[in-house]
Amino acid sequence: LRLLPRIASMSSIFSASGVVRKYQLQVFTVTWFAYAALYITRKPVSITKSELERDAGLTPSVLGMLDSAFLIAYAIGSFFVGRISDVIGARSLIVWSLGVSAVACFLFGASSMPAVLLIFWFLNGISQSGGWPGSIKALTPWFGEAERGRVLGMWGTCQQVGGIVGTMLAAYFTGSFGWRSAFIVASVLVLTVALVSRVMLVNSPAEVGVSMTKGAGEKTADDRTSEAADTPVSLSMKEAVAIPGVLGTGVAYFVLKLVRYTMLFWLPYYLNRELHYESSVAGYLSTSFEVGGVAGSIAVGFLIDRYAPGRSLLVGVPMSLLSGLFLQLFSVSIRQGYPMFFSLLCMAVAGGMLGGGDVAYSGIAIQELAQRSGLGMGVVGTISGIVSGLGSIGAIMQGPFTSFVAFSFGWPTLYFMLFVMCVASVVPLIPTVRVMYHELSSGAYRRLTSTA
Repeated sequence: LRLLPRIASMSSIFSASGVVRKYQLQVFTVTWFAYAALYITRKPVSITKSELERDAGLTPSVLGMLDSAFLIAYAIGSFFVGRISDVIGARSLIVWSLGVSAVACFLFGASSMPAVLLIFWFLNGISQSGGWPGSIKALTPWFGEAERGRVLGMWGTCQQVGGIVGTMLAAYFTGSFGWRSAFIVASVLVLTVALVSRVMLVNSPAEVGVSMTKGAGEKTADDRTSEAADTPVSLSMKEAVAIPGVLGTGVAYFVLKLVRYTMLFWLPYYLNRELHYESSVAGYLSTSFEVGGVAGSIAVGFLIDRYAPGRSLLVGVPMSLLSGLFLQLFSVSIRQGYPMFFSLLCMAVAGGMLGGGDVAYSGIAIQELAQRSGLGMGVVGTISGIVSGLGSIGAIMQGPFTSFVAFSFGWPTLYFMLFVMCVASVVPLIPTVRVMYHELSSGAYRRLTSTA
C-alpha cells in the first residue's frame, strides 16, 4: 500500500532532472505510443472476421490461416529483428516496423483475393515483430538500474491500452463505414506515428550531447550503460543463447505467453459454452483478467525496484508460480459455485501475475541479463528477439494445445495442465535465481552497473 502514492505519480518514475528528464519523458512517450499503435494495425482482422466472411467471401479456414500467418511471421521475425536493432539502432527499427505495418494494413484493406490477403497479413506480422525489441533497445540507455523496474512496468501498459483502443477503432469504423475503412484508417494513424517517431525518438544521450552524470566530468554507471547500448554489437544466435539465463527466461516466457493467450482467446468461450453464461455476460466477466494484467504490469516494476533491484527474476518467478495457482483456484471455485466475486478475484490476480511476469521476463530481465553477460547493453536487442520469439511460439501453440486438451480431456484438466506448466517453466531459471538470491541474502546490494 505504501507504493500506491508513488505509482499514482507519473513523474515519480523518472529519477533524473532537467534536460535528462525531458528526454527520458520524450523517449518513454514516443515508444509507448509507437508500440500501442502497432495494436491498431493488429486488431482489425479479429474484429472484422464476420464481415470478411460475408463480404469478401473468406471461408472459416482462410480466416484461421490469417491468424496463423500473422503469429508465425511474428515468431520468425522476432528471432532476427533483435539482432538488426543492435546494428541499425532502435529508431530505425521502430520506424521501419510502424511504416511497413501501416503499408501492409492498407494493402490488406484494398485487396480481396485470399492469397493476397494472406501475404499482406504475413508481412504485417513480420514488421510488427520489430516493435518490442526496438522499444526495449530505445529505452535502455535512458534509464539505469535504480528506475528500470518501474519505468518498464508503467511502459508495459501500452500493450493493454493499445489493444483496447485498436479494438474500439476497428469496431467503430467497421460498423459505420465498412470493414475496409477499419484497415485504411488504422494504416493512416500508424503511418503518422511512424513519422512522429522518426522525428522525436532519440537513440541515446550521446546523440543529443546529453550526459547522464550528476556532476561535470564524472562518468557514472548510467553513462557507461548509455554508451554500451549505443555501441553496435554483432552476436550470433548461438552466442546469445549461451548467455546464462537467456534460454531459461525464453522458456519461462514461452509458457507465460501460452497461458496468457489461452485466457485471452478462450476465457469468454469457456464461460459461455461450459458454464452457460450469456455471451455478453461472459465477455464482461472475462475483462477481470485484462484489468488484473494492467495492475500487475504497473506493480511489478515498483516491486522489483523496491525489493530486488537488478534481479527481476526474483519477482518474475514467484509471479509465474502464483499465476498457475490462481488459475487453478478460479477453475475450482467457479465450478463449485463459490461466490462470483471470489472467482473473478482469482482470475484478476492470475491476470496480474501473468501481466507482471510478461514485463519482468520480456523487458526488465533482458536488460539485466545483457548487463550480467559482460558483453554490454549493446546485445539487448538480440536477447530481446530470442525471448520474444520463444514467447511468440507459445502464443501460436496455445490454439492447438487448448483445443486438444480441453475437448479431449475436459476444461478442469486444461486448467490443471496450465498450473503444472507454470510450475515447470521456472525450473530452467533455478541456477540464475539462486545466484540472484545469494546476492541479496549476502547483502550484496551493490548495483551491477557500478562494475559495468
